[in-house]
Amino acid sequence: MLIDVNAPGFGNSLHREEPWTTYFDGYLNRTFAIVEAFKNYPNTLAFFSANEVIDKPGTATVVPPYLRAMQRDLKAYIAKHSSRHIPVGYSAADVRDVLADTYNYLICTDKNDANAELFALNSYSWCGPDATFESSTYSDLVEQFKNSPVPVFFSEFGCNEPQPRYFNEVQAILGPQMTSYFSGGIVYEWTQEDNNYGIINVNADGSVQLRADFTALRNQYLKLDLKALETSAPGPAGKAPTCSADLIVEGDFNGNFTLPVLPPGGQDLIDNGIPSAPVGKIISISDYSFPYQIKDVNGKVISGVQVQPLADDASNVPGGVKDSGLASDSTNNNSDNTDAAGFVRPASLLATVVTAALALFTLA
Repeated sequence: MLIDVNAPGFGNSLHREEPWTTYFDGYLNRTFAIVEAFKNYPNTLAFFSANEVIDKPGTATVVPPYLRAMQRDLKAYIAKHSSRHIPVGYSAADVRDVLADTYNYLICTDKNDANAELFALNSYSWCGPDATFESSTYSDLVEQFKNSPVPVFFSEFGCNEPQPRYFNEVQAILGPQMTSYFSGGIVYEWTQEDNNYGIINVNADGSVQLRADFTALRNQYLKLDLKALETSAPGPAGKAPTCSADLIVEGDFNGNFTLPVLPPGGQDLIDNGIPSAPVGKIISISDYSFPYQIKDVNGKVISGVQVQPLADDASNVPGGVKDSGLASDSTNNNSDNTDAAGFVRPASLLATVVTAALALFTLA
């Protein structure tokens, strides 16, 4: 799990235009509560300090110091209250005017221990069946991040034009062109919403219907060479730069590395923890029955679906469970062109993980 500690609404995230109005003890309490809720789960991989707060040159003039302050504060809280180290990073918008400066500003090191330990990117530049590694500008991203001292990956991808989607980018993301430099990616998104990015529909009666995008994506997961992914070597990692104004190349980007001091009450939260912390824990499950109805893209009910528990040291991988027949769909014309997404990087932090939630549904 990669957990964003933020949510929409005042007091739940940093304000893009006036971040100083939202950086207060109540906001810190909220973000630290997310840490408390998820820190004990062994599959909590990292926390995002924020998501796309810098979304244009205008917001880059005021937001950066507050992002580093949040990275500093979260890292301090985790160090004090978690039994293990959990990395902290940032999920950036793919706005090329500010992307390089955002990356350099957030990953550089200083005495405040405020640097990002991973850097993620929400990118939708690969669209349609004819896009390529070069035309999508993925080649430019590899060139930009190929010597990164921290893992870099796509926290969102999956251009939704045309429909159904092709997902051809996954063969690049999880193939030899990128696996030495990028740590895979996460497809946006699971359920269909108004923005039309979902791979399943949740119906009013509680049933789930698979979309053609689901089949296309799952077929591409099944094409992956898992052995090659597990054995691929990372590219050369650079050294994180020391924070300095000369790292910033765009004139409107805030190059001030003097960070906001903790708001009143903030240090007490870090020192003593938050009151009534919602600490999560693993519970035992004995009933693996599956009472929900799942339909294929044609509306036909899929029978025999069950939850299959895995051994403690096992992982969900494409093709790792008995086939439920969900991979084939004659109505999906994109099946031969689609590629799958996962989360892979043989780097020090993200040790070769392939997430395949699409393999969840399996026949008895």
